[in-house]
Amino acid sequence: MLNTLVIAIAAVLYGLIILKGRVSFMGTYIINPLIKIPIVIVFLPIFGFVMIMIGYILVAPIGMALGLDPLVLKFGF
Repeated sequence: MLNTLVIAIAAVLYGLIILKGRVSFMGTYIINPLIKIPIVIVFLPIFGFVMIMIGYILVAPIGMALGLDPLVLKFGF
């Protein structure tokens, strides 16, 4: 459930970043399109991966304690 929430938050942030047309990183707004495009291409997959890994790290120990396969928790919504 927590992992699903983390993935949902990541998806919402993806949408907000794409809709706003700018990347907010550490409070800095990058509006120049020549700078923006490479940062979006590099930043979004890394950000998504980190969010999913944080969700996995938080959920996996709970799943192991309950005797469930962590992969089921990781991919099961």
